[in-house]
Amino acid sequence: MAAIDDKEIDGTIFKVEAWLTKTLNQLSCDAVSDVTTVQCKKFVKDKLAVLLAESYQLVRLQNDKLRQMKVALSSTKSQLIENQEWVISLQEQVMFCNEKQLRAVESKLLLKKLLKLS
Repeated sequence: MAAIDDKEIDGTIFKVEAWLTKTLNQLSCDAVSDVTTVQCKKFVKDKLAVLLAESYQLVRLQNDKLRQMKVALSSTKSQLIENQEWVISLQEQVMFCNEKQLRAVESKLLLKKLLKLS
């Protein structure tokens, strides 16, 4: 399954918002809180059937997008873990090099000390 991009998400959001606004107007409601069972019962069956079919398609679309987002998130998490493992490996290499350099400096200092004593 391909990753989902911002345009697809924006498109889905736009479709859902447009449908919600249209439905709010069709139900003669001014606010989301006005959408009640009583208000919906005033609707004729044909219009309710259309709304049900549209809502099914929107929920299906959102579910598909959520599945795509889940796959993309899982992939991103895996890449993040791989990158963190790589960073840890590099840090270990840096620490090893630092230890080698420290031992070299200590050896030089010890050698200088011994040369001064002799």
